Amino acid sequence: MRPAGRHSECAGHKGAARAARLLRVLECRGEVLEAAMHAIDHTPPPPIITLRSRRTNRVRRALLQSDTRDAQVAERVLHAAEHRRDRLHRLGVSRHSSNGGGRLDEVAGSVVEVVVCLASRHSIDRGTHARTMGERRTARHRVLCADRVGAGCTDDPRSRLSPMGAPQDPEELEATAPAIGSELPAGTTLGAVHLTVADLSRSLAYYEEAVGLRVVERDDGRAALGTGGTELLVLVEQRDARSAAGFTGLYHFALLVPQRRELASWLAHAARDRVPLVGLADHFVSEALYLSDPDGHGIEIYWDRPREVWEGQVAARMTTLALDVDSLMGELDDPSSAPFEGLPGGTVMGHVHLKVAAIAETVAFYRDALGFGLMAQLGRQAAFLGAGGYHHHIGANTWESADAPPPPPDTAALRHATIVLPSAAERDNVLFRLVRAGHTPDESAENPVVRDPAGNALVLAVA
Repeated sequence: MRPAGRHSECAGHKGAARAARLLRVLECRGEVLEAAMHAIDHTPPPPIITLRSRRTNRVRRALLQSDTRDAQVAERVLHAAEHRRDRLHRLGVSRHSSNGGGRLDEVAGSVVEVVVCLASRHSIDRGTHARTMGERRTARHRVLCADRVGAGCTDDPRSRLSPMGAPQDPEELEATAPAIGSELPAGTTLGAVHLTVADLSRSLAYYEEAVGLRVVERDDGRAALGTGGTELLVLVEQRDARSAAGFTGLYHFALLVPQRRELASWLAHAARDRVPLVGLADHFVSEALYLSDPDGHGIEIYWDRPREVWEGQVAARMTTLALDVDSLMGELDDPSSAPFEGLPGGTVMGHVHLKVAAIAETVAFYRDALGFGLMAQLGRQAAFLGAGGYHHHIGANTWESADAPPPPPDTAALRHATIVLPSAAERDNVLFRLVRAGHTPDESAENPVVRDPAGNALVLAVA
């Protein structure tokens, strides 16, 4: 038996060597963040740490622990990268092929697209941020792509590559089932999302200063926010509400800006003003930025590529790639001084992504009862549904919520999302389908309310 002291010393040397090797990899990844900063100053923003596969959950948790040493973190991430490299070799992907990559940083790049800002502990309270993010995202996707190729896949490497030859995201991985048309009219949209928050003043400061929404209306314990007078988000205070982690509910709501330049302006603002990001991604249909509010509610800010680029190809092409930050920042003359006066008028609620207990019953509800078209599905893990051919108005997954119950009343959770039908007649059609499928809406309020099988409430409004 090896003496404990000697074994520990040996392991320490190996860990340090692995850490040094990984840090060289991470230096390559640093250019993503550098582009976003665009010489605004030399202080790194909070870390962007995102790992995308259930196989890397332990690595994710290690990264998010504020008391984990950088060398230990590097050791774990490098191990994941090497494991992925070995798996690629077993599948017959050459170390020197265009898919396999010849250097360790290429291997790690296909596994872990992550930027670790080692100096960032001076710019934020990492412990607080880590606890918030750890509660929220133990299996969180948000984005910069990690282990995109291997999550939940078979051993056939072809099933893990998009038609563009790029690895797909676990959200849309193998999401190649043919799209099933929508019974809902093309004019169907989403309205305001209503959330419970623990501290309204804290949340309003965040949504106004960090996100860029403006207060439209405020009453005692309640506030509506939006852009250009349009209500997009309603916050209701429940003092000291606890985290809704571990339950069904909101995964994220997604604010759609009209132009790519406006997304670039928001990212430049986030870099200047130290807005912590969960990740950045190119989904082929859109480019997106992700963040999380003080209560752990997920937020996406995105713009859509022109519809003619992706229409009819959603199931085959929707994916997640690393966002080309250089290209996005190229929309601005000078990111360091580009004005940001909040999200622009014309910003809408593009989609809502929900945590559900099971995918089959969720698809049956949203497709067969409500009438959304099934645009893409990832087996029993996730589904994406839209009206009028849109890539998705509703996303649903079980990554954090398989077989989970709805959130208790004392949690900071989704109160309801809003589906807006173009006419009362169209809403009547939806109500008829719901009743026929065994879902009885609550019609006691101004607009009918129905709950999906996971307990998520939906208000059916008319434009």
